[in-house]
Amino acid sequence: MRRMVDKLMKQYGTQILLFHNGEQFSLRGFLQTGGSLSQRSAKRKMSPLGEIPGNQYLYIGPAGSPAQPGDVLLHNGRKYELRQLETVMYQDVAVYHWGLCVE
Repeated sequence: MRRMVDKLMKQYGTQILLFHNGEQFSLRGFLQTGGSLSQRSAKRKMSPLGEIPGNQYLYIGPAGSPAQPGDVLLHNGRKYELRQLETVMYQDVAVYHWGLCVE
């Protein structure tokens, strides 16, 4: 299963740079608008420094990457902060990472 998912990412994924603990990693994965993922994206969020952007993006990347929440992804000249990350498992094997990002 993991080989099949890795093959799909290599063939159809896009180039993404991952910045993790001061290091840069190049990987292939998927990053797309995820506005319909949740009603949360329609609500305005405020912090002491102003409005927090509500646009969410779905990230799907290889399980072998060191990605963690708080890391930065660079795709097509735009930066995205990885806010949530889950590892998808199949028969006790990590298959891919699924996450939510904000620009």
